[in-house]
Amino acid sequence: MGYGDGLLAEALGRAERNPDSARLRITGIDEARFSSAAELDEFRAEARRAERLGAVSLEHRRPPHAHIMHRLRVLDIGRLASLLGRRTTASAASATVGSLRPLATQPWLSAFLDRLEERWATGSGFWGVDPMDTARAAKLMRLLGALADNRGSVRDPRAFSAAVTGDSKDLERLRKPVAALLALEFGLPSNDPAAVLPLFGIESYPDPILVRGSIAATGRHGMLDVSGARPYAGIAPECAESLAWTRTPDYLLTVENKASFHRHVREVQDSGAAIYLGGFPSSAVSAFLHKLLLAAPSGTPFFHWGDIDEGGLKIFRRLECTMPVQPWPHLMDTALLDTRGLPCGTRPDLAAIAGSASRVAPLAAHMLALAEPRWLEQEAVCPVPCLSADVSQPKLSACKKHVAAG
Repeated sequence: MGYGDGLLAEALGRAERNPDSARLRITGIDEARFSSAAELDEFRAEARRAERLGAVSLEHRRPPHAHIMHRLRVLDIGRLASLLGRRTTASAASATVGSLRPLATQPWLSAFLDRLEERWATGSGFWGVDPMDTARAAKLMRLLGALADNRGSVRDPRAFSAAVTGDSKDLERLRKPVAALLALEFGLPSNDPAAVLPLFGIESYPDPILVRGSIAATGRHGMLDVSGARPYAGIAPECAESLAWTRTPDYLLTVENKASFHRHVREVQDSGAAIYLGGFPSSAVSAFLHKLLLAAPSGTPFFHWGDIDEGGLKIFRRLECTMPVQPWPHLMDTALLDTRGLPCGTRPDLAAIAGSASRVAPLAAHMLALAEPRWLEQEAVCPVPCLSADVSQPKLSACKKHVAAG
């Protein structure tokens, strides 16, 4: 395609994107860029035809170069589009949005479509929907209408999405514009999907909390005593509105990763309690642990076992900052890192923890001081019982013995 072939189309596009700007309706013409005299003559003929139809005005250079076209100004978008054999963007937007109008079940959704049409008419996207993407726009409209009608009813997000659009993942894909538009319409203080969607009945069913211990949970369906459950029990969060210990545990241990939790509850046969965190604990797990610590007799030791890496130490610090009892590190020390750790290549971001009063601050400082950064996944370490107090040297000796055996 030569330089002149797209010049009028470029001018039309600029004008459509900026219909209210006189300056941006002007497109420069550089006759030196035409590949041949024939191409230039063809463009001049087409441009003069557009000028005669009132679609554009042509401006020439000053004498003695008055025969050279300098720039063109779009006067009538519709006429120029017709000359080029295409619909205007505004006309296409009107027709496309018109097909979505039946989905506007409420006045505010009609107003949303009005704004969508305005944006599409200039070739711009709106709330994550590209111009003329009717499929995505239709899904967004259906989700917004259904959510506005869903208040007071609790639905799982994927089941809700499948019922509304036929795709269980559409709500996840569109969660940001959905939440933002709902927040605008209903005057909500936040447009965070995590805060907005539950207000319209969309909540994921939380996983059961995996725990071993002498615990009785009371919830909306009565009491559940899992004291005798081995190797562990799963408790749904709604079954744990209140918690009580049926027997004082030797300790309470939280475990970051699932494989290590499974090993601990099977291989360590003692009277300690253990809870699987699943990485950074969810709100449901955090609430459960918080209640359990408050219910525990004063002095019950609380430990956490996780990876010796940036994420593992940040999880430990999260527990220190959010729980009513401070945890002690279990199988998280410099000796294990130095003897079993592997090079990780990237130096961890642990300066804040190293400079804090955290019980893993010495470990964080040690990790930062290593000439070659190292890390240790907890799955590489064999589980051992926690001690009933923070006596680091005997615990370290026990750790070394079991690690060597592993």
